[in-house]
Amino acid sequence: MIKKWLLLNPPTGKYIRDTRCQASVDEIFAVSERAPVDLAYIAGAIANNGNECIIIDYSAEKLSWLDMLNDLKILHPDYVVINTTMFSYADDLAVCSACKDINNNIITIAKGAIFFYEPLMIMRNYVALDIAVAHEEENAFNEISLNTKTLSEIRNIIYREKGNIIKNPSHINAELILPTPLIQQIKHELYKRPDTDEMQASITIGRGCSGKCIYCIAPLVGGAKVRYRAIHEVIEEIKLYYYNYGINNFYFSADTFIWNHDWVKRFCEEICKLDFKISWLCTARADLISSDILSIIKDAGCWGLSIGIESGSETIQKLIKKNLSKSTVENAIKLCRNHKIVTLLHFMIGFPWDNENTIKDTIRFANKLKGNIVEFYMTTPMPGTELYEIFKNDDRLKLSLDDKVMNQNKTESGTLYLTANQLTKLRKKALRSVYLNPFFYANSLKYITSFSQLINCARFICKKLYNIVIKKQITESKVLCKKKF
Repeated sequence: MIKKWLLLNPPTGKYIRDTRCQASVDEIFAVSERAPVDLAYIAGAIANNGNECIIIDYSAEKLSWLDMLNDLKILHPDYVVINTTMFSYADDLAVCSACKDINNNIITIAKGAIFFYEPLMIMRNYVALDIAVAHEEENAFNEISLNTKTLSEIRNIIYREKGNIIKNPSHINAELILPTPLIQQIKHELYKRPDTDEMQASITIGRGCSGKCIYCIAPLVGGAKVRYRAIHEVIEEIKLYYYNYGINNFYFSADTFIWNHDWVKRFCEEICKLDFKISWLCTARADLISSDILSIIKDAGCWGLSIGIESGSETIQKLIKKNLSKSTVENAIKLCRNHKIVTLLHFMIGFPWDNENTIKDTIRFANKLKGNIVEFYMTTPMPGTELYEIFKNDDRLKLSLDDKVMNQNKTESGTLYLTANQLTKLRKKALRSVYLNPFFYANSLKYITSFSQLINCARFICKKLYNIVIKKQITESKVLCKKKF
């Protein structure tokens, strides 16, 4: 019997909802809205088993909670899949109760990295949630929708049975094989490349990371070994977007794209054989960037690299096990500039050992590098990471699983030397040092190739500045006025 599945990004705010990369779109500079391709891969697996799938991104479509309730009543889904993040799960999982209020027979399933750690506690707190999936979700949903196995036989899920909450064994596959995504369910016009305003699609290239960074969940949810998809499968997916929707701009999603240079070279060779041109951006570690690999990816259409640097203090670099030297980073950014590849640089402030001097080192280093987009995140102790355990085991550090507190653009944790309020002020200072500096914009002008691109870039930056710096300042001023009077 055909079952109807509704897969949704809830109307609870604009977030990057990838299992690994999770951030608020409006309050972070270095991210823009991405299509819910993770839901499309899941829907592809479910649809292959003869089921009907509907994908709705309520936040991107600017639909309300009431719109969602109406859809639940009109569509009569048998299953509802909720895409959640560590920063929004409390609001997201309220969808489960809404489903049960409308039809108690709806099976509610949520997926997200939050279920990798303390899943039993979350299931206890959200009684309307029937099943949770932590990772390798395509396989889990494939088996759930096939309905040929009992839930006890499906790995990587947490479920309810006879009043008990049961967590099945976790497993990460040796190979990364994904179903063809159900991209016809995505409203592609909603997801644009910020600088050109052209439609941009996301394609999962790889998962996993062998890095030892204490703050990152990538090795936990994607595996400690880098896994790439088969090149021909990715190429076919590129063709699917281009020939059906005219999309030739892509974000290639991977925990670390430039890891295996041989794979990247072979992939780029296949891109160059296409009878159309594509433009794309991806992630990279600074210590894996070379002039040779930059030449290869540039020729294949790469226009931007997203690079995690985290700190300008070499002491902090060692403590967080990132282990990047300043000279390595400077050389990598210089090489990108020489190849005219845009750099999106990511920094973090608020590690337990951060003090005012180490954060000022980070701010100075960020300005010295002259990246084209720069972000300063608040350090967030993600459940399951070594950093989380450090916060958990030190009474001097504040730790919370409250998603209103756990966020990359705000903090209540502080460090061993700085209060949360001091960290907030330093982050604001960091952002202003970059985005209120006219030389920052002058450095990026050489990457602008048309007047329309200039206008789009200006619009993107102004919107981010308003949301992150100006709007917050207005809100804080209003709060101070209320306290005074």
